[in-house]
Amino acid sequence: MKVNSKFINQNWKIKVSGFTGKEKIHSLIGVAKLINIIGVNLTETIVIKADEKGIDKVTFRFRRGMKITLYSK
Repeated sequence: MKVNSKFINQNWKIKVSGFTGKEKIHSLIGVAKLINIIGVNLTETIVIKADEKGIDKVTFRFRRGMKITLYSK
């Protein structure tokens, strides 16, 4: 990963809502769980885009009914 999990955990809170394939989830999660749900490449892309925008709340919606929101600390 270009961005390590320490950087993500220090700067962002991650909330996931929707179906993850097996279960319905609506809670704050850590980086390891996010990587488990969407994969390393997509996690990197989301964090880099959220960091470039520089706003307090960034929301990403996926076609499969999942919403990932990153809140800056």
